[in-house]
Amino acid sequence: MDSTQKVSSVLSLASPNLQSLTLFALMSQSSYANTAERHWLCAYLNAKAGEQGALAPYGFPYTSSEVLAFYQDGNHNAYSFFTTYLENL
Repeated sequence: MDSTQKVSSVLSLASPNLQSLTLFALMSQSSYANTAERHWLCAYLNAKAGEQGALAPYGFPYTSSEVLAFYQDGNHNAYSFFTTYLENL
């Protein structure tokens, strides 16, 4: 991942007004803090970090592929788990 990668390259269902943002902009600007896309991207980036061993010894309970599948399927249970539990550890 690099700082110029666009939201649409990861989150294909992102709101049109967010698609052209960079991943960095979505994650760093407070005006996007309450968007679903930011929460999904957070889960995705945590999964990527876990896959690379950056979260050892704890890891992340899902792979980046699983997170994207949850996102694509609109899995509300996964979204709720990410936002109410994992983001508050």
